[in-house]
Amino acid sequence: MKQFSFYVITLATGFRMAFIVMCVFAVSAQAQLEIPTEVPVTPPKNRATQPVPMPTEEIPKATPVQNRIQQEVRLAEGILFVRIPAGEFLMGSPNSEPARAKDESPVSRAVMAKSFWMSKYEVTQGEWTAVMGNNPSKYRYGDEHPVENISWEDCQRFIQRLNAVSPRTFRLPTETEWEYACRAGSRTAYCSGNSVSDLDRCGWYDGNSGTGHHPVGEKEPNYWGLYDMHGNVYEWCQDYYWENYGNHPGDASAWEHPNENANRVRRGGSFQQPAKNCRSAFRGTGLPENQREDVGLRLVMQE
Repeated sequence: MKQFSFYVITLATGFRMAFIVMCVFAVSAQAQLEIPTEVPVTPPKNRATQPVPMPTEEIPKATPVQNRIQQEVRLAEGILFVRIPAGEFLMGSPNSEPARAKDESPVSRAVMAKSFWMSKYEVTQGEWTAVMGNNPSKYRYGDEHPVENISWEDCQRFIQRLNAVSPRTFRLPTETEWEYACRAGSRTAYCSGNSVSDLDRCGWYDGNSGTGHHPVGEKEPNYWGLYDMHGNVYEWCQDYYWENYGNHPGDASAWEHPNENANRVRRGGSFQQPAKNCRSAFRGTGLPENQREDVGLRLVMQE
């Protein structure tokens, strides 16, 4: 049995924005529920719909991958959010993982005490333009392509503008939230497995992307329903960059730094990067004011 909730909120702003909330709860047949009215959500054209099956490696027992609850929230402009369950995971890469970097160690257990909402797709050029009134992207292939050529500081301005007209609060994911959501319970190099052929199923990198990035959602999603966590464009995180996990806070909070101009973290690799740089544990970094044609963003929406 499933329960669906559907809400519409219209905001009186300079540009019209509405919010549609759709929650899908998997419940037992014994639960006492009213008969629901289903509201189907049609996926955008050409977007993949089948999730990547879980890899065969052992998953930490505390990771909530069984009996998952699927919940989504859709913004009228097209920004769709997926609820990521609370749990814990091992952050970083083991010594046995090929191509691992020193800054991915030591492997650290991180506890996600609360669930959170993450955008199902990378923010697109159409979504950015709807909020900011401009498109900074170098590769303007269409509204369904990820926005890029944006700095960490540009992301903050986008989020500030979005928060000003929304009853919700948005932000960049912390680095811990990002890797937890990317892995979706896996411990392999990619959410789909350890081989480059596994990456081919779920991400765009320099070996399969051709001349540029692709519309969001064309590859398979991970187990929690997130698309393009590997490749397509890098995604800025809220955190400052540290050279290893020796002082990792062990929770979902963003790392602070005594130098406010220090590098920030970006994750996921891109269509220009080799497969090894698209691994779940790989850590990119850049100055907060720097823009690159292969760097975009993904949002988190606070509860």
